[in-house]
Amino acid sequence: MDLITAPQGSSEWRAIRQNYDTASEAAAALGKHKYMTRTALLEQKRTGISREIDSATQSLFNSGHAAEAAARPHAEAIVGSELFPITGSREIEGLKLLASFDGMTMDGEIIFEHKLYSASLAAQVESGVLEPHYTIQMDQQLLVSGASKCLFMTSDGTKEKMAWMWYESNIAKFTALIAGWQQFKNDLAAYAPAEVIEPPKAAPVSDLPAVTVQVRGELTLCNLSDVTPHFDRFLAGAVTELKTDDDFALAEAQAKKGREVAKRCELTAKAVVDQMASVAEVTRQLEDYAAKFNALALKQEKAVTQQKEARKAAAKLERDQAYADHIASLNDEIAPLRLVLADADKPNFVEAMKNQRTLASLYNKLDTELARVKIAADATAAQIRAKLNWFNANASEHKFLFSDLQSLINRGDLEFFQLATKNRIADHEAAEQKRLEAERARIQAEEEAKAAAKVRAEQETAALAQRAAEAYQRAAVAQPVAIPSEQATLQAVASAAPVTTDATIKLGQINDLLGGLKVDAEFLERKGFHARQQQNAKLYRVADLPAIYTAIIHHVQAVAAAPYQAAA
Repeated sequence: MDLITAPQGSSEWRAIRQNYDTASEAAAALGKHKYMTRTALLEQKRTGISREIDSATQSLFNSGHAAEAAARPHAEAIVGSELFPITGSREIEGLKLLASFDGMTMDGEIIFEHKLYSASLAAQVESGVLEPHYTIQMDQQLLVSGASKCLFMTSDGTKEKMAWMWYESNIAKFTALIAGWQQFKNDLAAYAPAEVIEPPKAAPVSDLPAVTVQVRGELTLCNLSDVTPHFDRFLAGAVTELKTDDDFALAEAQAKKGREVAKRCELTAKAVVDQMASVAEVTRQLEDYAAKFNALALKQEKAVTQQKEARKAAAKLERDQAYADHIASLNDEIAPLRLVLADADKPNFVEAMKNQRTLASLYNKLDTELARVKIAADATAAQIRAKLNWFNANASEHKFLFSDLQSLINRGDLEFFQLATKNRIADHEAAEQKRLEAERARIQAEEEAKAAAKVRAEQETAALAQRAAEAYQRAAVAQPVAIPSEQATLQAVASAAPVTTDATIKLGQINDLLGGLKVDAEFLERKGFHARQQQNAKLYRVADLPAIYTAIIHHVQAVAAAPYQAAA
C-alpha cells in the first residue's frame, strides 16, 4: 500500500481523491450505495462535478467526525493497540484504488471503520449481518491495506450508544469488487451525460378562478367573461408532448387540475339551472368549458400513460440489446464453447423497472441491473477461459476424449475441472496400456506359433527328404545294377511312417534341400506338381517332397541314360 500524506478532509486530500476510485464510492459503483445511484456516480466521474453539500448534510458529517474521534479510544481498547487515521492507495489490475481509514494499527493488521450511530445500523451490527453499502467499503479498505480484519463500529462517541463487530473479507468478495470497478470503468468510457432539456416556460399549475353566477329571474352576478381568458390560456399552454421527467410531472398535474375545474364548471352550470333554467348561454359556456377541460385531461392522461410505457419499453429493449451484444462478444472469446449462466446471473429488467416513478430512476435501475449481469457474465467467462487455457496446455493431445467439454467445463471450479480431466486421461492411458500389452502378447504368441510351425515344417521337410533318400537307396540296393524305378521309389516312400501335415515349402527352399541343384516351377508343373501362389512365392505341399524328389531322380536318370542308349 502507498501512503497518502495529505490530511483527511483537507483540500489536497479531496483533490487527490478525484484521481482514484475510492472505498466510499465502491458501493455506488456496484449499485449498492444507499444514498448515491450508480448513474449519479457515472455523471460525477464524467463531468468532474460533485454534488453540493448543503448545511444539513455538512452538519451530519461534522457530527460523524466528532463521534468518530470520541469513539477512537474505545476502539483502541477493543483492539489493544493505538489506531492511526491514514489514507492509502494501491493499483490492482489497472485500477487505482484508494481508501481512507478511520484508524489502522502500527503493524497494519487491523483497520477501524466508524459510522454515526443509528438504531437500525446498531441492529445490523448486533445481528452480525451488514448491508452491502457498508461491507463493500470495508472490502476495498481491506484489499488496499492488506489488513486481516476490520473493527466496524457505530456510535455517537459514547459507550451507551455503541455497537461493534469484527468484519473479514475473502477472495470471492475481492474478485467481485475488482470486477465491479472494471465494469464501471467500461461503462464510464462509453458514458454520455443525459441531455438536459429545459421544461416548457409554462405558468405554474395553480388554481384557476372559480366561476360565480347568481340569478334571480335574471343574471345578477356573473364573472364568466373575466374567468374564461384564464381558462383559454391554460388550455392553450397545456403540455402534451412529453420528453422529460418534468414534462411528465407537469402533464399529470395539469390533467389533475383540469379534472377539478371541469367538475367545478359542471357543478356551477347545474347550480345556474337550478336557479333559473332560462339562462341557457351561461350554462352552455360552462358545459362547453367542462367538456374542453375533460378532453384535455383525458388527452394528457393518455399521453402520460402511453409515452411512459413507450419510454419504458424502449429503455428495456436497449438494455436487452446491450446485454445480448456483451454475451455475443464473450462467446466469441471462448468459442466453440458457449456461456451457460445461472438464472440468478441473467437480467431481470422487468423487476428492476417496478415502482420507478421517474425516467431518471428507471434508467438508473436498468443500468445498474445491466452492470450486475455483465459482471456476472464476465466472471463466468473468465473461469471458462482459465479452464480452457489449462486444458489446451495440459490436455491438447487428448481432446478426442472430451466430446462433452462444454458440459464438463461448466461443472465445478478450476480445481474440479483439472481433477476430472486428469482422471479421464489417466483412465484412458491405463486402458490403452492394457490394450497395448494384450496386443504385444498376441503378436508374441503369433510369432512363437509361427516359429514353432516353421521348426516343425523344417523338421518334417528334413524327415521327408531323409526318408526319400533312404527309400531311393533301399531301392538301389534291392536292384544294384538297374536304376530304381519311379514306382519302386514311391512304394518305398509310402512304406515309411506317414506324415500328416498341411505345411508348405517354397521353391527356393526345395532347391536349397537339393544342395545346389535347381529346378523351376515350370519343370515341376510339367511333372504334375501345382504350386499355390502367395505374393511372389511359389508354395508346394511338404507331403509332396518324396514324389518331387522321385520325379527329379527319374528325370536325371533319363537324361543320363540317353547317350548310352544312343550308342547301343
